Amino acid sequence: MQNNQSYLTDITNNVKQNYQKLLNVLPSHQHMAQMPRQQLQYFADQAIARDFPVTVTFNDDTIALSGNLLHLGNDRYLIQERATNLSKLFFLSELTAIRKLA
Repeated sequence: MQNNQSYLTDITNNVKQNYQKLLNVLPSHQHMAQMPRQQLQYFADQAIARDFPVTVTFNDDTIALSGNLLHLGNDRYLIQERATNLSKLFFLSELTAIRKLA
């Protein structure tokens, strides 16, 4: 009986270690440097004026979204994701970075 418990404990520990390794491999945006406010504003203005698709990365480490930006006024923006047709409202202060898609 003791042998079975030891075996189950070993399996449990192995599974925990493997999940931890997996989570460490997943990309995190925390290492990404915060773009200056003026640069975020400039990139957003350029993306809107030239209709560039962009990827926006958020401060709260939520999933980065890719699509086209719309300026709604008062520092408020909307991104419409191309793949899923998802839309998200945000302020520039919520962003870490804006990157032009190739």
